[in-house]
This record gives sequence, structure tokens and C-alpha cells, in this order.
Amino acid sequence: MQMKIFDKGQITMPVGLRKKYHLNIGDFVRIVPEDKWIKLIPVRNERLTDNLFGVFAKYKKEKKEPTSEEIEKATAIGFIEGWKE
Repeated sequence: MQMKIFDKGQITMPVGLRKKYHLNIGDFVRIVPEDKWIKLIPVRNERLTDNLFGVFAKYKKEKKEPTSEEIEKATAIGFIEGWKE
């Protein structure tokens, strides 16, 4: 597989590879230089705030700000779900 390096050092990874390795916009990869090649290793971020971020997605769709009570409840649910994993 061949990819072009653009003027800022960027490459475009084919969608098939991104899907196969579950890479999304904003994800990080670790670059590991070897003697004859370069490895790209997905960095899986396991911070609690990243795991909780998705619990507020429904408010974005509804275009309304959650109340303090809704934030507290969603955070508690997200924490419990993350703790079980």
C-alpha cells in the first residue's frame, strides 16, 4: 500500500485501515521507528473523562443544555458503566 506525504508531513490513511483498526478523527497513534520501516500503533486512551464523554451525546442531538441534575445522573451512569469494564 502506498500513501503520499503532504507538505505538513501528513498522510491520508485509507478508510479500510481506519475501520479495521477502529481509528477515528482525533485519535492518536504512536510512531515507532524501526531499521527499515515505521510502525503506527493506536493509542487507546483510558482516561475516565474520555469514557464519560459519550454519556452527554443525547443533549447534543437535542440541542439543549443538560441541567445540573441531568449532568450528575449521566456522570454517575457513565462512571458505573466504565467501572464494570
